[in-house]
Amino acid sequence: MLRQVVFLTLALWSSAAFCQTAEQILDQVAKRYAGFKSLRVQSSIVMEVGGGGLKIRVTQTHNALYAQPNMVKATWRGGAETFGLGETAIVSDGTDLFIQIGATKEIVRRRAGKSLREVLEQSPSAGGRERVVDEVTFLSGTPWRKIAKNPRLVKKQLLNGRPCFVISLQSPSGSQTLWIGQKDYLLWQNQTVTASESLGGKMTIRETFKVIQPNAPYRLSDFAYKAPPGYKIVKRLGESREREGETALKGKEAPDFQLPDLTGKEVSLSSFKGKPLVINFFAHW
Repeated sequence: MLRQVVFLTLALWSSAAFCQTAEQILDQVAKRYAGFKSLRVQSSIVMEVGGGGLKIRVTQTHNALYAQPNMVKATWRGGAETFGLGETAIVSDGTDLFIQIGATKEIVRRRAGKSLREVLEQSPSAGGRERVVDEVTFLSGTPWRKIAKNPRLVKKQLLNGRPCFVISLQSPSGSQTLWIGQKDYLLWQNQTVTASESLGGKMTIRETFKVIQPNAPYRLSDFAYKAPPGYKIVKRLGESREREGETALKGKEAPDFQLPDLTGKEVSLSSFKGKPLVINFFAHW
């Protein structure tokens, strides 16, 4: 008899879980995260780019501690072997915000916003938060309905042994898939697929969380910032590279080079000496 009662209870719970819509599940997630005073996460991020014969795969580790109303310490490490990137970080001690960009080894110091949402909006390294649904969207109180369209409960799936709802949706960044724990309503995996017209392919970013600790204990000293060796304090991002470029090229003659024109004929820069010439440099990826 006891076994029948247990089976019946599980069946009713499973049936109720399946009866939930994607909107109801996302509302539950938003409600859960909105109640957190702090949150500690550890995750791995895999970015894959493919198209036009080009395939790139970059892996990063992400560690973050958030505390209401406006304290953050988040770091992204990895990818150095492919792109020469250093550590990128966002640190807000509640008064000052430090934005550390590994690619340029620059640090910008600003007055921190009064809320997590404002702090993250100030941070280009966390850019796109208004374009995707993720843990920061929920924690900062950004309404997911302002970002997501057509949410749909696709299936239930085990993710690293954890039963999850799998929800698909459309965001300004592309097609998203969320893996949400059936028991805890926490976001355990997030994947975004964006079409890349320039590559004729797509870019996939998948973040898998290893640790999610709601209401994690913390000290104010956890949000203290110390600049790594070799990083420069600048007023705006990209400033140091602008200075280096000006110093290296100012007053010097441009080096000669050869390129084919639209007809396929080889032309050189030196052949235009004494004539007005406009050169357009651009990246294609």
